[in-house]
Amino acid sequence: MAKAQFVHLHVHTEYSLLDGACRLDRLIEKARALNFDALAITDHGVLYGVIDFYKAAKAAGIKPIIGCEVYLAPGSRFDKKTQAGGKDVYTHLVLLAVNNTGYKNLVKLVTAAHLEGYYYKPRVDKELLEEYREGLIVLSACLAGEIPDLILKGQVDAAKERITWYRDVFGRENFYLELQDHDEEEQRVVNRYLIQLAKEFGVKLVATNDVHYVEKEHSFAHDCLVCIGTQTTLEDPNRLSLRYKPGQYHLRSAEEMWELFKEVPDALKNTLEVAERCDVEFEFGKLKYPAFHPPAPYTPSEYLRVLVAEGLYKRYTLRVRVEGTKLIPESIEDPTKLPTWKEPTEVAERIWGLSPSQRIEEASVQKAVEQVMERLNHELDIIEKTGFVSYFLVIADVVRAARSRSIGCSARGSAAGSLVTYLLEISRVDPIRYNLLFERFLNPERVSPPDIDIDFDDDRRGEVIEYVRQKYGRECVAQIITFGTLGPKAVVRDLGRVMNFTYAEADRLAKLIPADPSMTLARALEEVPELREAYEKDERVHRLIDTAFILENMVRNASVHAAGVVIADEPLVNLIPLKMDEDGTVVTQYAMGPIADLGLLKMDFLGLKTLSIIRDTCRLVRATRGIEINIDEIPLDDPETYALLNRGDTLGVFQLESAGMRDLCRKFKVGSIEHIIALIALYRPGPMELIPDFIRRRHGEVPIIYEHQLLESICAETYGVLVYQEQVMQAAQVLAGYTLGQADLLRRAMGQKITY
Repeated sequence: MAKAQFVHLHVHTEYSLLDGACRLDRLIEKARALNFDALAITDHGVLYGVIDFYKAAKAAGIKPIIGCEVYLAPGSRFDKKTQAGGKDVYTHLVLLAVNNTGYKNLVKLVTAAHLEGYYYKPRVDKELLEEYREGLIVLSACLAGEIPDLILKGQVDAAKERITWYRDVFGRENFYLELQDHDEEEQRVVNRYLIQLAKEFGVKLVATNDVHYVEKEHSFAHDCLVCIGTQTTLEDPNRLSLRYKPGQYHLRSAEEMWELFKEVPDALKNTLEVAERCDVEFEFGKLKYPAFHPPAPYTPSEYLRVLVAEGLYKRYTLRVRVEGTKLIPESIEDPTKLPTWKEPTEVAERIWGLSPSQRIEEASVQKAVEQVMERLNHELDIIEKTGFVSYFLVIADVVRAARSRSIGCSARGSAAGSLVTYLLEISRVDPIRYNLLFERFLNPERVSPPDIDIDFDDDRRGEVIEYVRQKYGRECVAQIITFGTLGPKAVVRDLGRVMNFTYAEADRLAKLIPADPSMTLARALEEVPELREAYEKDERVHRLIDTAFILENMVRNASVHAAGVVIADEPLVNLIPLKMDEDGTVVTQYAMGPIADLGLLKMDFLGLKTLSIIRDTCRLVRATRGIEINIDEIPLDDPETYALLNRGDTLGVFQLESAGMRDLCRKFKVGSIEHIIALIALYRPGPMELIPDFIRRRHGEVPIIYEHQLLESICAETYGVLVYQEQVMQAAQVLAGYTLGQADLLRRAMGQKITY
């Protein structure tokens, strides 16, 4: 089938929050069905969805055109006052990036609009447009554009002055007067003027449709979405959504556009010309991490090994010397601290300078040391080859800075599988002692940036972020945005209000939807008879649910991610768009995924109240009993603690305080730290089904059966049950001959985190 002879250059996706009803997946799917060769994204004042749009379009064989419909201040962007007659403090203007220079300038324009020009909306001004004009194509926008607005006000001479300014500043070839037709008389008036003015000033015309939803039939759903955003109802006579004429703002086919603008064919052909010229290419995967500058005379790799050597002594009393990038073992003071050490056997001869009470078998010590060094060198080799040396040094530096300020901190997640993170004191968990796998954290066979999540005292997290700003430059650090979506329950409640359901009616419908994170409206209709009956028999409910199908999972709002922080090797505005949060915090306009795609260093700094409680408890014990507690050295074999757990007296204990977990502890009879770890791992949707059998095996009520004899060494500790993802990886290794890297790919696929 021939490609469409038209390109949409004015499109509002779901990232024109609560105004655009084009969910990205549906938008791209429809564009592909209509055989569009290219498609633009021009959300209102933001670039939120650019990277996801770009990737989705590329995957569908559609050329992505990166743009934005910016808000233009009537004078200076710094003026924060309304004009006479109301809130008319901005007009619209469409900017499209011709190339990567244009994209970078678009980023700077949109960022400045948020950081400097925000007043009702993020606004640019003529000064900014002139400064960052290179690589941009300008369209005069919809009826809310500056030039159409002047025409409608009868100020044609002023409109001509603006045309002259845009033509002269951006160049005749980069400025287009934009024609639209949404069956409105005002547009017809403006179009007649624009066609005349294009001839008079020697500029080109371009035809667009102001796309706000995908299908023509989505007009009502879009109307409801705008009502959600403006806190109005469909029956409100003053609702802003009245400006959208029904059935006019969808992704029209090329044939529809040619029928609308058949009298000005050049305006249609010019969309192809613009699309041909626009060619922005993003480079994914290239790291843009900040450079860590170690003290002289070390290189980053050498300094990493110096820090690791210090960690070896602190964790294991193992002394090594550093020769360039080599770590050479020298002596050990207490072999019982080695992670592989179980029950040392005393012999007559002293070795390695041990006291008589520490006499052990020399071969066992050497074997344990060899295991530690082999694991360590393996990790360091991969870290260096994958280019993440600075990453580890940056994280270690932040953690050291926090601890030097007595701020509690600890890594969580797959980072605990790295011996390097343990030796750098980023993590408190010995991966060898607990049989954790480095390949789950950093897989050399599918290189992706490591992800270290770090918990800090919740009331001092801000101090850590401030340290990072001071260390790496305020312009290079920002918190990361996150987006909320209209989940099944939320969209039903919102639509209930908009469509004049009573609160009780909407609440009843929403409560019929199961509280499952993976739940969809379609599934709920299948699984909940009462909801299905209401849908089939009540016309109002039927319309609400049908509308909810269109709006479900659409982006609803933007906020600051609870943990995400990004650090770059240059000012962030050179790389990504930024905005200002309500409290003055600088925030990225790209979420975690796009930030990682672009190779930026993202870190999760999470404020954890549990750490603050532990800190305060230790202070109280010191103040009231004179006992100094080192939380890192609390024994893991205290019988009184296990007795407390087995009574279920765990209110306030992190991850063990729910009624279900307390009951589980009582039934299981916890006797070791490994038991606690296993129960926490099992107590989540899916694995919970294994708990009854796990308890019976624990108490010898049923025999422990291994599906294969090779699995005994892997899951003997968990009574023959595969509890941990590491066990799945090890099983794939011993049963199928996978490398641990390949086994990690299998683990990810099983977790449905990626698709092959």
